[in-house]
Amino acid sequence: MSGTTEIDNEVHTIFLLGYMASGKSTLGSQLARQLDWEFLDTDALISKNENKSIDQIFSECGEAYFRKLETEFLHRYKTEKNIVVSTGGGMPCSENNIQNIKTKGISFYLYLKSEELTQRLWDERNARPLVKNIANKSLLQDFITTSLHEREAFYFRADYIIDASMPVTEQCDHIRSLLHFLP
Repeated sequence: MSGTTEIDNEVHTIFLLGYMASGKSTLGSQLARQLDWEFLDTDALISKNENKSIDQIFSECGEAYFRKLETEFLHRYKTEKNIVVSTGGGMPCSENNIQNIKTKGISFYLYLKSEELTQRLWDERNARPLVKNIANKSLLQDFITTSLHEREAFYFRADYIIDASMPVTEQCDHIRSLLHFLP
């Protein structure tokens, strides 16, 4: 699965987009190591800057505040070095963030079906503010299906779509093959 975007040999930033539990942080850290690039997880950075967990930010300040922090990150972010960025799952869906992402680097949507996302999220839902209070797997599936449908309007605007059900090493190889100028 891939888009038709022309690759600029001067790309300094790779953005990984996708729903929570799609593997953005895992892929991002491994891809960055392989490329000898820096890795940045926006959720971790926001958490560090706020001196609060993502869960605390959501519960104390609300989702709208968190989305504002994501948007501010993108506005401040400069693409001056080789870096792989794992975005929060909702980051591309707020404000004009997807367009901002696309102007600052090349983007990859880590695609997974809602059934697989449900399997991945079921055991770790307590660490995820948007789904932590869903105690029934069927309701979790319904929530993911609905919100994924809404978010995919943004995710599918990424430059490339990666099958995130593949092993991470294969995802890295696929991205590197699409960006033929990378080592």
